[in-house]
Amino acid sequence: MDKQEKNIDSKKDKWWNRISENNKVSLIILGILIFEVLLLVLFWWIVDLITLEYFLIYVFTSLVIFLLCDTRVQKCNKIIRNIWLLLMLPMYLIFIGLKLTKPVFTIIASYLTIAIYSLALPLIIIKAFDYLCNLNFSTSTIVFITLTAGAILCVHLPNFIQWIIKNQSPLKDWGEHKYEAIMQELALYVTHKNNINFLIYAAYFVFLAISGFMEIQYNEALISQDLDKAVLKAFLVFIAYSNMVGKSKEVEVKSKPLLDKIIRLITIHD
Repeated sequence: MDKQEKNIDSKKDKWWNRISENNKVSLIILGILIFEVLLLVLFWWIVDLITLEYFLIYVFTSLVIFLLCDTRVQKCNKIIRNIWLLLMLPMYLIFIGLKLTKPVFTIIASYLTIAIYSLALPLIIIKAFDYLCNLNFSTSTIVFITLTAGAILCVHLPNFIQWIIKNQSPLKDWGEHKYEAIMQELALYVTHKNNINFLIYAAYFVFLAISGFMEIQYNEALISQDLDKAVLKAFLVFIAYSNMVGKSKEVEVKSKPLLDKIIRLITIHD
């Protein structure tokens, strides 16, 4: 038995050693994020179970009792302190859970903030333009323009994203607590344009895969024929724009030499 256990342990060690350090760190991060997401799901399930109103009443009441009585209880004997700890245990667990889920909350809040701003801005402009010019844009047209402009803003205007996080989001560093600077730093790191670009492609992949399956298998649209087409066209325009930006770096035309040649052509005399 000892030899078998040693062989199993050695195999596990070999398997773990084959993984690069970067992949090990990635697995650890993935495990932490999955654990935090499960904690968030559990938290919301508990809130839904007892209803938000009763939950807030409990939290507020427990917090008041804790602030008023904790210092006095600590001076009492061990039995009373243990009873107090037992009564306050749910409150302690809530605070610990909120502390543990702060990273995944920050990441989710970062992407939600970016999505809201990048989609709301073109949507407001479109609606205003539609109202002022009486163009009567259809819902599909509005969705198409909003998704296209929003994706381009997120990926190709990184300074805009950083400005939102630093100045217009709840994750900005208010200068009141040390953790706020770390939250802002994490938000800026995860909202790098390459990360957002990957998420946009992943979201479109999932949507188009499900939409394609529904159309081929059941001859039905996922949302509606017009909206599905609007999402598809928005993705195609986003891909075309991204490729155009990438190819623009390969263009063999420089501004100064081009202007020089134009001026020479205009001013030259035989």
